[in-house]
Amino acid sequence: MNHWSIASQGMDSSSPSRAFFLFFLIAQLGFVLLFSLTGSPYPILLVLVGFFLLFKIAFSVKNTLFLVCFYIIVLPGYGWGRRYAFYKIFVSYPVVTALIFAAALFWLARTALRSERTNRFAAQDFAVLIFLSVIIISAFIGFINGHQTRYVLKELYFLSMYGIYFLALKGVVQRNWVKQFWQLLIIATFVVSLQYLFLTLSEVSAGELFISRVTTQQPHLAQLAIPYLASFFFFPSSLREKLIAFVLSVSILTMVFLSQQRSLWIGVFFSILLLWIFYIYRKRVSLLEVVRAIAVVVLFVVVVISMLLLLDKMFAGSTLATLAVRVETLTRLSEDQSALDRMAEIHIALGQWKQNIFLGTGLGSTIHRVATHMSYDILDNSFAFLLWKAGLLGLLSYMTIIVLFYQRGLAVFRRLDDVETQRIVASSLSGFSGLMLIALTNSSLMQYRFVLIWAVLFASLEFLYGRSKKEIQTVQSSVRE
Repeated sequence: MNHWSIASQGMDSSSPSRAFFLFFLIAQLGFVLLFSLTGSPYPILLVLVGFFLLFKIAFSVKNTLFLVCFYIIVLPGYGWGRRYAFYKIFVSYPVVTALIFAAALFWLARTALRSERTNRFAAQDFAVLIFLSVIIISAFIGFINGHQTRYVLKELYFLSMYGIYFLALKGVVQRNWVKQFWQLLIIATFVVSLQYLFLTLSEVSAGELFISRVTTQQPHLAQLAIPYLASFFFFPSSLREKLIAFVLSVSILTMVFLSQQRSLWIGVFFSILLLWIFYIYRKRVSLLEVVRAIAVVVLFVVVVISMLLLLDKMFAGSTLATLAVRVETLTRLSEDQSALDRMAEIHIALGQWKQNIFLGTGLGSTIHRVATHMSYDILDNSFAFLLWKAGLLGLLSYMTIIVLFYQRGLAVFRRLDDVETQRIVASSLSGFSGLMLIALTNSSLMQYRFVLIWAVLFASLEFLYGRSKKEIQTVQSSVRE
């Protein structure tokens, strides 16, 4: 049975024709008024483009949610992007909030207008709800402790994005939305990789021994994209799919190298290793499969080496020198002042946490950075950050979500023999495993806009888990009959 070719059920509907006609008349009057006030056709053109996008996403939770995902992936955040003249447009969080709010309204409106059967809350639903409740409590503790309001609200904003889990799981009704989400993720990451290459080229100065390091948060999506693309070489795929995956992989791997993020390099390698384990488990390993797997690894190494040699020519011999220096620093982390400063900051924050082990210090709490001696509310370790702010309750509730995420994913991988489903599950679990390694060195799981992506990822496996249970129950019922 093809789990992805089934027609979508309960598709989002548009407004009735009478309401649309009334809206059209009002819009025409608005255009006339706008032209009379401005005397310019450009505002009208912008409004028309806006209306086109509105009708494209109108009343569709999925389209609105996907638009938000694409928007936050392809554009840099202002805090990072403003460093470089290359970037002209940045992510606007009011726009993100407005789109999320619109998607929530579409969901609520559809629920109110239709007598949709509401599914029972599953264990993962309760886990996410408990985590969000703990975060709200932590925000109140932060206010009570007199922490700066801007820090409390900023941290609450990003952590609350895990609530998108419910919007994706309960609000999106299309059956094949998970595959579409991964396609969107790959396309957006590919666009980012091209941006990153041009950005790096724009920052390179002639005669430099090392490539200038450019830093934005965008390369972190490669941690999910690369395992998915690699899965086309491990799992049964057509030649066309493999060629497309190869081309996209070269561009995204180039971005990973140019980012010079050592944790990302390690995370990607670890994810590929886990993906290979999934492949072995799926095939129950024969000698032929081992040879094939080794061939894939050799091909991967050849591609990486070829890519590095090509980049070395593009950057006038700087590539290999840069690689050597970044790898060499991994062998002497005990002498890396940046790493030592980060560990010292974590030690200071955990010293504050010990004052309230169960609930933490509350959102908005700060430390003084070792290097700058300035007040700062972030730690370069996602798990230590959560323990510091939300205590054991916050960390345990989040780890419960993670454990259920893996339990659900492994259950789906074992239950269903559909290649596409197994590809997505294996990529999700291996990719997120690498992401958790990266999270040991930054706050990517807690204070990035990509928390929205992680929430949708959690919802996607929960969705597949629910579908797999229903299909098994259907098969069992037919057997009994």
